[in-house]
Amino acid sequence: MASDSDHDSTTELLDEFRAIIARSQKDFLFTCSGSLSCDNDPKASEDANPVKDPVTIRWDPSDASTPASQCKITFPADSESLSALIGDMQQATFGLGGKDVLDESYRKALKLDTTAFSTNFCPYTAGIMDTVSRILVPSVSENQTCIVRAELYKLNIYEGPSGHFRSHVDTPRSSSQFGSLVVCLPAAHSGGGLVVSHKGKTINFDWGSATSPAVQWAAFYSDCEHEVLQVLSGQRVTLTYNLYACKTSPEPDKAVLNTPLAKHLEALLSNDKFMPEGGFLGFHAAHAYPHSSRSFQANTKSAPGGVPPLKGIDHVLWQTATALGFKCFLRPVIGYEAYEDGEDESSIVQGIGQRLAFDTLGGEVECLADALRDDYLSKSIHPEDVEWLNHCGRKNQEVALAYTAYGNQASTEYVYSYCAILIQVQGQGSETDEDSDTGMEVEPASPPVISSAPFGG
Repeated sequence: MASDSDHDSTTELLDEFRAIIARSQKDFLFTCSGSLSCDNDPKASEDANPVKDPVTIRWDPSDASTPASQCKITFPADSESLSALIGDMQQATFGLGGKDVLDESYRKALKLDTTAFSTNFCPYTAGIMDTVSRILVPSVSENQTCIVRAELYKLNIYEGPSGHFRSHVDTPRSSSQFGSLVVCLPAAHSGGGLVVSHKGKTINFDWGSATSPAVQWAAFYSDCEHEVLQVLSGQRVTLTYNLYACKTSPEPDKAVLNTPLAKHLEALLSNDKFMPEGGFLGFHAAHAYPHSSRSFQANTKSAPGGVPPLKGIDHVLWQTATALGFKCFLRPVIGYEAYEDGEDESSIVQGIGQRLAFDTLGGEVECLADALRDDYLSKSIHPEDVEWLNHCGRKNQEVALAYTAYGNQASTEYVYSYCAILIQVQGQGSETDEDSDTGMEVEPASPPVISSAPFGG
């Protein structure tokens, strides 16, 4: 039986590691930016890499009789030269409930799809993708990197004095998409700042205040809230790219063990007084993922080593624990408010799902709490039995399962989940779980006995 002093020492280690996690999470960047000078004057290029060739846009005219020679523009550009391009653009919509919606009170902008225009601008040759790969796609050494693909998505123009796009979060086009890149071409305008927010931090990219012509850009994670402030005058011209993580190395590199986070995690997990009977450390993912989609699960299984496409602190924690020799799992966590049969007061049904992929509860569901416990939740582990390293953000939700509810009439209802990383700690004398390469489907061999920590906050 552990003594009070042993309990105090492991609690202190755990609290120290929670503090390290909190500090590390604040230090991780959710966006990066830069500029490329369009001025040949060497003095103007001291603080920005120069653009080697003028940026050119060519587009398909809406009137077939318009000569192709009139459908080309080179930047820097003024309002008069932009008029022909603007005349051939369409009003921009936005996604809502799986549909494209046109509402100028929410978004007022013009757009061209990639099928209607081309450009000579390349974010790779401009050096942008090198910066994005270093900052937004974590790596622990030169041998442990993720290949990033930038796919041109749209050409947009926000015109003064009313162009804008209210705060929103992008919808990923696939499970491998992790972010967006916005490139602002040199055209005079004021206002129209790109405001990006995540976890209480906000950055405003005020490209309209540039004093000399430059290609300016910003990249950020897909789950970051962002908006385009009102353009007061001129035209704000941007190219938007979707960013995809294409491949990650199969094996964690031991260089990750040199970080402070790794040293504190190793000190905690190597303490034989910590979780002597085995158990799990839990971390609610700091970023949003389409974790309940089968494509996300398939993308993870097909990646070398089954490493999931995680971002920021999520990626680093996974790689650190794996490099230390501990098994990691991705699991959905639910906290559902349910009413028991015949009861007026609700109760919170908490649990960890058996698998990430979207599921359906079959048949008539008379009591959701019972159906969840019987058919969806893990029988071996409960959120209250996990030492959670952070609190649940309550925002990064995905649909976990659907069921048919019966009242006056049948209706389809949904339960939502949060993505969590579970780090398995083997008890003294226990055998290592070798049932899965991915940690996506495996159930723990036996119920862990762990001191509890709060689910949310």
